[in-house]
Amino acid sequence: MFSLVMNERKKLNRQKGPLVMRILLLLLILGTALIGKYDADKKGDMNDWKTVANQKIKENQKLLADEKLPASLKYDIQKEIDMNNYRLEKNLAPSRLWSFVNITSFAVDIITIFAIILAAGSIANEFSWGTIKLLMIRPVSRSKILLSKYLSTFTFVLELLFLLFAASFIIGGLFFGFDHITSNYLTYSEGKVIEVNPVIYIFKSYGLNCISLLIMTTFAFLISTLFRSSAISIGISIFFVLMGTTITNLLIKYDWGKYILFANTNLSQYINGSPIKEGMSLNFSLTVLAVYYLVFLLLTWVPFNKRDIAG
Repeated sequence: MFSLVMNERKKLNRQKGPLVMRILLLLLILGTALIGKYDADKKGDMNDWKTVANQKIKENQKLLADEKLPASLKYDIQKEIDMNNYRLEKNLAPSRLWSFVNITSFAVDIITIFAIILAAGSIANEFSWGTIKLLMIRPVSRSKILLSKYLSTFTFVLELLFLLFAASFIIGGLFFGFDHITSNYLTYSEGKVIEVNPVIYIFKSYGLNCISLLIMTTFAFLISTLFRSSAISIGISIFFVLMGTTITNLLIKYDWGKYILFANTNLSQYINGSPIKEGMSLNFSLTVLAVYYLVFLLLTWVPFNKRDIAG
């Protein structure tokens, strides 16, 4: 199995796509750092964090006085007020390095799209290029062939995740300095400010986002196997990634809305202590996602093993 996975990685690395993805990821991190540095220099708040915190508290208190604000927005405003007050009381200067690394974690969503593109073409391209029959004549079961392609996609995803963290840390340090690198990161849950280790928090954030990545990549793999078209697989998968939030917002008002796939993929809602629907919990969402994952795997492996490749 190891040799099969390595062979698939060699085939993957010979393509231009993976190299372009690495470059785009680095450019995205660098662009985020440039924008952040420019914005901070423009405001002149790189050093006087206490003045900035007091100013934001006053601004948010004025906003909070508006009774027309939705509850979700009031929660976010109160969260920022409480966290700034906590920093001032504890004299806990924010680490701009860890803040930057946390901000760039949004790129996990970009990596998800990259993974979908790779997964969508993994099987579909074999049909398009006519090389699927060459794979089938090898003395290896169809399940192993499919699994090797599946695993090779995720080895590349892990490489991109490592690149994201390492590049964010290095670029963030170069732009914002390594000051307060040992400071704890602040989180907010149930109206309380909590100090956590920044590395643990960021890895936890990565991990929760990666569960969504795993589900959507497996879904793309499923569509690729069923339709034999990378274009259809990429189109359908990215459509659901982009429209998932909209679909959830439309249907979450119903009791069964909490069982929708996209109501559970945003696991970071549990870090922030504000689940999208009352009664949902991290264990609930993980259970729902596990069921979807198993269904996607079954719908991928069973048809592929039974399909007439010659047809």
